[in-house]
Amino acid sequence: MFYKIALVACFLGFVLSVPMRKAFTAKYSYCADGWMRFKESCFYIEMKKMDFQEAQLTCMERGATMFVADTVEEWLEVMAHTPLNYWSWAGLRYDNDAKQAKWRGSGGGLAVSALDWLNSPATAENNGMNTVARCVAHYNGDVGKSYSFYYHCGMDFYSICEKNATLLDVPADKGF
Repeated sequence: MFYKIALVACFLGFVLSVPMRKAFTAKYSYCADGWMRFKESCFYIEMKKMDFQEAQLTCMERGATMFVADTVEEWLEVMAHTPLNYWSWAGLRYDNDAKQAKWRGSGGGLAVSALDWLNSPATAENNGMNTVARCVAHYNGDVGKSYSFYYHCGMDFYSICEKNATLLDVPADKGF
């Protein structure tokens, strides 16, 4: 019996003295400085006002797309960080041949009807969409209601860029 205990103790001593490799290494993903994190994405609030097309190009230069919300929670959280009492472009535009607005840079996105539209019922026409107003911007109000509405794509608003955080390998920031 003594020999079995000594053998087990010797074996455990050896096993514990050898550096162990992790079977699975967790790869943590971070957002670069100036970017904020929400779940699996990093967001950059662009503080230069620009039209919709320029905002799209600026996001592309950052290796990102314009913001495409996947859930109502994400939409509300990200939009809460945009400049107060002003508008910010989201990556949502109504094209001539479409039946409804489509998210840019993604095949998915939150159902357009789930956004916080200014007017009810939440139809495109009831919220400003016409032959010249085809891009969606969000107004972040500190007093009263924040809302989404269609505006002329040539107007200068703030904008939001988005990257998938799981594809990044840079030092962390604080996030939201």
